[in-house]
Amino acid sequence: MKTKQERMAYWAFLIVIGISIIALAGWFAHTLSLASIGQNFIPMAPVAAILFIALGGVSLHFLTKKEKSRFIKMVLLILLIFNGLVLFDSLMGYPIAVEQYFSNSTGTFRNFPVGRMSPFTTVLFLTGLISLFLITSGDKRFIKLSLLLCSLGMFLAFILDLGYLYGTPLLYNRGIIPPALNTSVAFTFLFSGMLFGFGMNELPMNLFVGESVRARLMRNFLPFTLFIIVVAGWIDTIFFHFYDDHVLVSAIVTLFSIFVLTVLILSLSKEIGNNIDQAFDMLEETKAALGESELHFRTLADSGQALIWTSGLDKQCSYFNQPWLDFTGRRLEQEYGNGWMEGIYPDDRKRCIETYNTAFDRQEKFSLDFRLCFHDGTYRWIQDNGTPRYNIDGKFIGYIGHCLDITDRKLTVEALVESEERYRLISSVSTDYTFSTKVMPDGTLDLDWVAGAFESISGYSVEEFKERGAWRASIYPEDLHIDDNDIARLRNNQDTESQIRTINRKGEIVWVQVFAHPLWDEQKNGLSGIYGAVRNITEQKQAEEVHLNSERRFRELLEKVNLLAVLLDEKGKITFVNDFLMALTGYKREELIGNDWFNLMIPEPFPEVKEVFLSGIKDEKSYPHFENPIKTKLGKLLDIVWSNSILRNPDGQVIGVASIGEDITERKIAQDQIIRLNNELEQKVKDRTAELENRTHQLSDNQKELLNLVADLNEKSGELTRKTEQLQVANKELEAFSYSVSHDLKAPLRAIHGFIKIFQEEYLDLLDDEGKRLCNVIESNALRMGQLINDLLSFSRLIRSEIRQSSVDMESVAKQVFADLAPDFQDKKISLNLKPLPVAVCDLNLIRQVWVNLISNALKYSSRNTEIVVSIGAERKENEIVYFISDNGIGFDMQYAHKLFGVFQRLHNLKEFEGTGVGLAIVQRIIFRHHGRVWADAEIGKGATFYFALPDLKGSGPEI
Repeated sequence: MKTKQERMAYWAFLIVIGISIIALAGWFAHTLSLASIGQNFIPMAPVAAILFIALGGVSLHFLTKKEKSRFIKMVLLILLIFNGLVLFDSLMGYPIAVEQYFSNSTGTFRNFPVGRMSPFTTVLFLTGLISLFLITSGDKRFIKLSLLLCSLGMFLAFILDLGYLYGTPLLYNRGIIPPALNTSVAFTFLFSGMLFGFGMNELPMNLFVGESVRARLMRNFLPFTLFIIVVAGWIDTIFFHFYDDHVLVSAIVTLFSIFVLTVLILSLSKEIGNNIDQAFDMLEETKAALGESELHFRTLADSGQALIWTSGLDKQCSYFNQPWLDFTGRRLEQEYGNGWMEGIYPDDRKRCIETYNTAFDRQEKFSLDFRLCFHDGTYRWIQDNGTPRYNIDGKFIGYIGHCLDITDRKLTVEALVESEERYRLISSVSTDYTFSTKVMPDGTLDLDWVAGAFESISGYSVEEFKERGAWRASIYPEDLHIDDNDIARLRNNQDTESQIRTINRKGEIVWVQVFAHPLWDEQKNGLSGIYGAVRNITEQKQAEEVHLNSERRFRELLEKVNLLAVLLDEKGKITFVNDFLMALTGYKREELIGNDWFNLMIPEPFPEVKEVFLSGIKDEKSYPHFENPIKTKLGKLLDIVWSNSILRNPDGQVIGVASIGEDITERKIAQDQIIRLNNELEQKVKDRTAELENRTHQLSDNQKELLNLVADLNEKSGELTRKTEQLQVANKELEAFSYSVSHDLKAPLRAIHGFIKIFQEEYLDLLDDEGKRLCNVIESNALRMGQLINDLLSFSRLIRSEIRQSSVDMESVAKQVFADLAPDFQDKKISLNLKPLPVAVCDLNLIRQVWVNLISNALKYSSRNTEIVVSIGAERKENEIVYFISDNGIGFDMQYAHKLFGVFQRLHNLKEFEGTGVGLAIVQRIIFRHHGRVWADAEIGKGATFYFALPDLKGSGPEI
């Protein structure tokens, strides 16, 4: 409801319905005091209450909906017929007895039957029904007539109200059933609601509407006049009795007074209204001139690019031009006063207020730069220039200011600083290529530029790289978490450095080292861009892999020898010990690894042992043979002779020492015995010496074996290279085989098919039924062989095809594939239950083939049913998205499920269902190439469900 009058009508109709419901409730509860508003008045008839509810409800519906429906007219027509029957019954005395169906009361009130409607009430209902019927017709002529009827009805209801007000209810002493008090009140609200709701633009209501002098006089004088008339009639009923029926006299006086009042007000409006209207016209002309002058100023202010404002003596801003409002995106009432200061950047607000107040107090010009909130939420630099204003008397009346957007100038200066910082960063690292990435408004990353050996490393041009998903799509799936951590650090304004695997155009894994530096927007307090550099470290990683393999074999060798073996880092910390050393010293591995060798194993009287070790590390040389004692866990001293060698990493840096030791404690004891026994034990000394030499040779042989292992490793590397070359040759032979299958094998099949067609056409009459059947068998088998060759070629191409990953709307693809395949089964009733499908990162063309093969199988193996039901859905698990396609087909025995995805493997006879047995093999190959998995679940006669899972590649990384 748009107008105040419509809201008044709405509440009037609700009051009518409320009065009627209360009266009807009194009848149902056998409490007639509710139906009569007291025991001294006749109750409202139940039929009248029902008619009021119906008429009020129809009026409410038409007021709120404005619908000219046939239903409304039908309801009004039924009510008219019903009310006519009641009126005919009460006036003519014809025994229709309509009201007895609603009230069986036999009581009376002042000799009037209770529960019957007054003829006066039926006349008023007839007036209201006809008026509403004419209003719903939509014809303006009928609407005018209906409003005159409403005015008449309201006047009659007003007369009934006056009777009750004066204490002389109309018709109470005239032998006719009088209307009830609540009935007359309900009619007053009903007709007033119809006049306010539907007749404000027509007589008589339009006399009171508008801002003309006449309308305002009518609105001001009419209520007061009616009040005087009512009071005068009430006084007349008390003091004067010149006529028995005071209600009729008051009604006639009221009607005459309203008529006279209307004529007098209209005359007055003509006599004095012209002068008032002329004064109003002059006032309006003055306002128009002022408005035109102000419009010129506003037009001039709004036509430029400057942001203009004015303020008064109270320092509060009173005007902002349209460019200001367009800039801030705020409403004028939000900017008034000091509201505009809400848009100033918090760090600039205090400085702006102090500058403005100081200039205002001195009444002098000012100029300052500050940041103001733009309509998109960002802050832009503004230069504000304020000038004092004076009136025609030369008195100071405030300020006028104009502002200019100087953000571009500021950004130019900042860009120079950022450019200098960017090139400082780039030049500080040794890289293969550098990159710059922008942060878009929605938070995504967009590659800005790349410089260096980008194409030689990735295999893509910058445009191809961005089309296929940029940096994120090139990362090896298992390393995506590294990129997630880097992005989180950059968004927290932290530099990052990481090593990560990428996949180039050839599908090879390329190790890169990424250095990234965030560009921080201080205004937004957020990331605005990324500068970075990338270095190819694939060869370094391969060397490290070779080194690790070599070290592993070296450790395995050390475990096999019956000598002490220990590896120390450059600080003397133990990194490896063999079992022989632990058995000899009594220590466990966890007691040794990570501890200082010299503090744990070397006795205190021998500090020179550690000094020799540290000097060897510093000078990058080892002492090949060194002898010193060690201390076991139980405190026993053992004399050990060591063979030492320096350990280096792939870059040639010293990382520690490897030592092979032999326990010579017993030899030392023997030497002491030799000294004591002299010549008697000389032979034993020689034997012991010979034994030592043998062991030395054994140590030398072990070192040679270690060198042979390194040579074997190099030979294996060469063999791997040869295997790679052989694989490339095999791929070429596979392509040649595919070409041969496509051309050489298809030609004989086409010949067979062609000749059998000719044979059938020319010799058909000479063949018996068995001959015709054999010809059909030859033809169908030739076609099937051709289809097998085509499927085999498709499978072969799939193995060699290149994966082009991108974000794929799986739900859209599934819908399209189903829509393409469903028409082939148009003789069946097909139902698709498609649940929301997550987006996947995959090759669009290959994954579409997966959907085609699986959905076509679902339709085909369900085609024996009268209704085909296919369900498609998905669910997210830890690191993958699982999609499924279910059907209500014939299913299969799960003990043969291992044959499903083999080439040319079928679980159903060819006569039952067509197919070559390659479709599911293609599905499996596509999913495997996406690092996914595929499986099925089924039960004979209860349908099958096929699942395939793809890696869930969530998040986004820096675009490079």
